[in-house]
Amino acid sequence: MLFERNPAGVFRSSCDGHMLDCNESFARLLGYASRDEILARTVWEFYPSVAAAEEFIARLQAHRSLIGFELSLRRRNGSLFWVLANVSLFEGENGTPEIIEGVLVDITERKQAEQTLRDSEEKYRTLFEESTDAIAITTPGGEFVLVNQAWLDLFGYTITLAAIGGTVTWGTFAAADPDYEPLGQDLANDTQTEFVRFAPPTTTTPAGLITLGSITVAVVSGAPEIQIAHGTQTIDPFGYGTGFHTHCDSFQYPNTYLLGDPNFVCASGDWFDVDGAAAPAQVDHCPVSLPGGPYTGLVGMPLAFDGTASRDPDGNPLTYAWDFDASDGIGIDATGPTPSHTYSIGNTYVVTLTVTDNGSPACSNSATALATINYVCEATVFNGYEPIRLGTGRSWFALVQPASNCYVNSDVILSSFTMMLSGGGTVIHADAKKTSVGGDGSGDGIEEIRPSFANEALQALFGNRPSGTYLVVLEADLVNGAKIRGVRFVRVVRSGSFASASISPNPLNPEATLTYTTSRVGFVRIDMFDIQGRLVRRLVDAPAMAAGTHEAKIDGRGDRGERLPSGVYYIRGTSSEGEFKHLVTILK
Repeated sequence: MLFERNPAGVFRSSCDGHMLDCNESFARLLGYASRDEILARTVWEFYPSVAAAEEFIARLQAHRSLIGFELSLRRRNGSLFWVLANVSLFEGENGTPEIIEGVLVDITERKQAEQTLRDSEEKYRTLFEESTDAIAITTPGGEFVLVNQAWLDLFGYTITLAAIGGTVTWGTFAAADPDYEPLGQDLANDTQTEFVRFAPPTTTTPAGLITLGSITVAVVSGAPEIQIAHGTQTIDPFGYGTGFHTHCDSFQYPNTYLLGDPNFVCASGDWFDVDGAAAPAQVDHCPVSLPGGPYTGLVGMPLAFDGTASRDPDGNPLTYAWDFDASDGIGIDATGPTPSHTYSIGNTYVVTLTVTDNGSPACSNSATALATINYVCEATVFNGYEPIRLGTGRSWFALVQPASNCYVNSDVILSSFTMMLSGGGTVIHADAKKTSVGGDGSGDGIEEIRPSFANEALQALFGNRPSGTYLVVLEADLVNGAKIRGVRFVRVVRSGSFASASISPNPLNPEATLTYTTSRVGFVRIDMFDIQGRLVRRLVDAPAMAAGTHEAKIDGRGDRGERLPSGVYYIRGTSSEGEFKHLVTILK
């Protein structure tokens, strides 16, 4: 009684996706008219995606219980809503799938209110940042908490750094003067930052310039000149002077500079190399070899190499010499920045790129990369759904996607997909007519191939093996003659007892008996349809039928007791263990 009258959605399901029981509140929560409608569905229909369902089941299996867990589900009309879930996982009986029991409460309105609050905060933040009035938030002690851009424009500096004649990597800025702190973009990520003096305008300030902080600059290429210039303010409102207008050469060495120090001068400016060493005279510098990689390819297929990231600090032209196998005794296999090479044996090779400039004398530099050559390309395999239910007539599909850039889906021969157990043995072939490309069931943004395997083939693969978890290997051919291969653990449930239902006599004479077996407590529904697919009789509708052998009478009558005309009828049985289908003939 408590189960039925509970205003929250209460449910019981198996980990393989079958609904075992629920109350009417659960049905209404998901947009269904009745509990019976829900019990005819699979749990997977209630999740936003297969990936979301797998993630939830995996989390529950890891923790065994989830209390106060917020979860997004899908209603019958396709709309998403939020629930607060308290769920627990229990062991199934006699090797049957684990059981999930839980209570769901709709919290969609609360989530919408939270989003409305976030939107309101964002609106306030936008008004604060874009206001033309200078606004500052301070503590009672006068310390600044937050200022907007208008305040920065009135009282701050926007300082821009530029590397002229080369490229650099900007290091992290460290503030040096206690009266100044950086705001805005950090120099490690941008070419500008803002400095604001956190002191009243009446503060006495020293004459000339002060040190605002230091920054590390690492040269990437060329011999850049680091220049600095003030931005939004041409006059310091606090009397420090502008001063930010000169430059300092960095050459090819990492340097740490002080900004605005009056005691040291570099080229009569405001940058200073903190280690005190004078900048070296311009000399010829050796090039840097960058062979790219690591590379992955296939036996018998050209593999492209790219050394264009190599550079000469002086901007001089380079020549390129490649050795694609350091162990074969050949010093130069190819020249140029972007050659290709075809390997005949699968292995991991050391590739060497030597670059040489045109200095006098010339200077060379070498570096290595690894090239891994495969006979097969690795694929990632996801379960289309779980478990594989043998004896139900239902096919099973996998979701297969590249694990690296070794292949693309358009290179896969769809009709070549096979599957076998990891230990070898029987090999089964996918149903080529039902194998397709497209979609992202795993939710990771990578397009997948969906090979489908018929239930008869799956029974041949697993033979007489009991229900359990097995490691399977999926393979397919590529148009270039290579293969893709991926592995996946799959759960197999043998449902042969229910699926092997029988009808005798058939044709009816004048009645027949349908005999079927259930191995555990669960729902059973058996329907009879005419040749046009219309439901004419519900023979069995049991939400929790006991385990055992059962019989149902087929007397040639419809749901209203009317005699059915002669002809062929279709019997379909579904349960928590699987399903069966039969044709029965009525003769008069």
